[in-house]
Amino acid sequence: MMKEYVGTCSSCGADIYCHDGFIGGVVVKPGTLVCFPCMEEAEKEKPQ
Repeated sequence: MMKEYVGTCSSCGADIYCHDGFIGGVVVKPGTLVCFPCMEEAEKEKPQ
């Protein structure tokens, strides 16, 4: 399994890695990454 560091979460500062071509987070805009747990929390707080 290949694991490559790609950056840090802009919300919590966690390290984000690419695992075999799949990034462990979301690119919200060029140069800005958010990890999946922070993205899920943001989705919960969004008004529906």
